[in-house]
Amino acid sequence: MSAPLRPLPGLYALAAALAFAVTPGCAAETGEPALPSLAVEVPSDASDTPAALQAGSTILTIGDSITAGYGALGAGPDCPATEATHSQDASFAALLAGKMNATLVVDAVSGRGLVHNFGGHSADTAKARLLDGGHIRSGDYGELNPSLVTVHLGTNDFFQNDPGPAFDAAYQALLEEIAGAYPEARILGLIGPMLSGEDRTRAVTAIQRAVGAATLSTGRDIGFMELNYADAAADAIGCEWHPGTGTHTLMADKIFGTLKEGTLP
Repeated sequence: MSAPLRPLPGLYALAAALAFAVTPGCAAETGEPALPSLAVEVPSDASDTPAALQAGSTILTIGDSITAGYGALGAGPDCPATEATHSQDASFAALLAGKMNATLVVDAVSGRGLVHNFGGHSADTAKARLLDGGHIRSGDYGELNPSLVTVHLGTNDFFQNDPGPAFDAAYQALLEEIAGAYPEARILGLIGPMLSGEDRTRAVTAIQRAVGAATLSTGRDIGFMELNYADAAADAIGCEWHPGTGTHTLMADKIFGTLKEGTLP
């Protein structure tokens, strides 16, 4: 497979069938109006939910276009991502929430990085919104009591770029902020399939360092998982090299299975 191409920044679309509550959101990199964060009620098949993640719980998922389901419905990789190919409810986060019978709260914007946005765009980074803006402890998510928090950031930071020590420091600080705000939550750092080669190596190494440092500083058992494209599935790759529905399903299954078995690294 050739090296993945990065998409143009863009907003994600929600399927009309989902019930959601709008809370103040963050601006997308395109200069379009602010995209709200959404609490999404997702149907479930949660017969084997882990004891710590019972039905009726909440998942907070923080991320970028992968978390938002950008291009997931397309037959990629060469199709252009359009509103018709975006689907939050086809994303790994929504599928995971369905398995857990949980309410899903999404904070995801296409093109957003932790400290460096795609193409160096000047819109707010995740650090600016969630740490500098205080949205976890006292802002949009101050009243949440999630049982699981996933962080999928780094793809835009490391695509043809090295953000340096600023990424490590911000990732560690974000994990520490989450741990302090949500003392009962399971915390999981993720990196998806879009990076390759040296970009991926740098991202994985940096996230692992930050997870290790935050684990020591907080005393919490913070996990990390690498997630890849589904093998040989026709729907493995969506538009512009984003995960397709097959890969989102694989990602959700892997996370859920690992949580269920208690085998997170």
